[in-house]
Amino acid sequence: MSPLLTDLSVLILDCQTTGASPQTGHLLELGWLIEDADHRHQGKIPPVTTSLVRLPAKTGIPHRIERMTGIDKTDLQAAADSADVWQALWKDIQPLMASDANQTCPSVVHYARFELPFIRQLHAAHSAHDPFPFEFICSHTLLKKLCPQLTCHSLRAVAGYFGYSVPEQRRAREHVLGTLHIWRQAIRLLANEIKVHTLEELKHFIQAPLSPNVKDQPAVFNKPDLSAISNQPGVYWMRRSNGDLLYIGKAKSLRKRVRSYFHRRPKYPTRLKEMLCQIAAVDVTETKTALEAALLESDAIKQYAPPYNQALRKGRRCVSFFSKDFTAHSFRADAGHPIGPVPTAEALQPLAAIGQLVSLNSDMNHCPATALGIDAKWAPDADVFKEGFDLFRKHYQFYFETKPYHRALMLLGAQLWRDKLIAASCQEEAEPEVDDDITGTDEDNSETMIWTPEHVAGALSGAVRRCAHLIRRGRWLVLISEAVLSWQQAKHQRRVMVISRGAVHSASTQKIDQSLPHPVRYPKPLERQSELTNLASYDRLRVLTTELRRLLAENRDIRLRVGRHMILGPEQIAKALQWV
Repeated sequence: MSPLLTDLSVLILDCQTTGASPQTGHLLELGWLIEDADHRHQGKIPPVTTSLVRLPAKTGIPHRIERMTGIDKTDLQAAADSADVWQALWKDIQPLMASDANQTCPSVVHYARFELPFIRQLHAAHSAHDPFPFEFICSHTLLKKLCPQLTCHSLRAVAGYFGYSVPEQRRAREHVLGTLHIWRQAIRLLANEIKVHTLEELKHFIQAPLSPNVKDQPAVFNKPDLSAISNQPGVYWMRRSNGDLLYIGKAKSLRKRVRSYFHRRPKYPTRLKEMLCQIAAVDVTETKTALEAALLESDAIKQYAPPYNQALRKGRRCVSFFSKDFTAHSFRADAGHPIGPVPTAEALQPLAAIGQLVSLNSDMNHCPATALGIDAKWAPDADVFKEGFDLFRKHYQFYFETKPYHRALMLLGAQLWRDKLIAASCQEEAEPEVDDDITGTDEDNSETMIWTPEHVAGALSGAVRRCAHLIRRGRWLVLISEAVLSWQQAKHQRRVMVISRGAVHSASTQKIDQSLPHPVRYPKPLERQSELTNLASYDRLRVLTTELRRLLAENRDIRLRVGRHMILGPEQIAKALQWV
């Protein structure tokens, strides 16, 4: 007789690997636990066994996998041999095999098509004389049939739908626990809604073909109650059923923006579908203006780091300041490091490397990746780089006749940016504005570059232009860190915002004919720089700069007071923003 699912003991298992199949990768980490009826009925979480697996000699972890898992070569120093990992797993599954009439081990994995080849390879390498012991139950396939309305059935999406948070980094332990939570909820749904109670009934349910109308239906999500959301500007907070934050966003109209997520569409980006499956509630915080909503969003993302926000998160960024020749950096501004702020400690390294090459103070073989601002593994060959650098230097020889070289590079960067502005003004269509970042970013495609001397020369020009732009932006952010911003909000009203130490000191509404107040204080430039060592302040002022562009695009009457006697109007602000 087929056992009842409520009484069935199963193995919950997850693999992390360096590739999509045993032909292209190796087992990197294995995790598992034994789930029995007693654990499930009492709500306890059984212990999870995990082990890193030693890779074959001369085999490393691809950069993409290292980024996804957080596992690096240092972690692998404690990795176990695959034979030892297999023996530990084999020992743990013996009680499950002994209780099964066919001497197999029922095993729940979230995506069996991925895990199965690696487990078969492990079995073949260390127990080929024994029958393959695992009978896989794919929770991905099960949930596609059980919850077709989700349309996204990734582990994070389904676990989040059931109120369990799977961390962003892909590690075996967390994926095993996520799969366990899914399995427990699936058993409940199978019994209550599908009337599937036994393992045999479950097999028939999984093997039955998916209904065609389920395959082709547009994305539909369980929309939370949005009736209380107003049309005011503000910030919205999307949450799972367990209260965990998923995403923080800003809106000029909260009602319109939030409702737009739940419209029927034929296609959704995968990352957006994954998030929408998990939303159980949306909270809102109203603000007086869209600009204030944007600033609140920036600070909130820093504080809470929701998993589906990509931009404005702190990550590994740290505001830095550089020496005049760009060769040294500090996390605080001082007389020896007056250039900044810039968003990372590596931001201006290309200028340092190019400057040293121009002045013949550096070995050409040691600089390609740094000068181009890319990972060393994607750098061109030394000979190609040298030819490209010679082209670059010859083309801009006029600038390099000016000394010191750091001054020449800044002049060159300004000219390259000017050329870019002229080219952009000739284009008929501007690039579309990106309102939020849920869909993520494309993978770095540097490895697909086929380097030629011409490509190297162009990449060097681009590196100089970008670095010079970051420096100018830093100067602008320092300037507006102590300022008063005013813009027309209604026919007879203006909104006035006082910025001090890179944060909103106060915000109020005043009559259109009232004079603009003065900034709170007038510190020296170096003191202003020192106060922008906080990444939150840097990003807040960067967001403010973006909002200034939006206000200009809306033809608002803007005034920006940046000193005792300096008040910038719309035309002056627009001209300044072209450069930052």
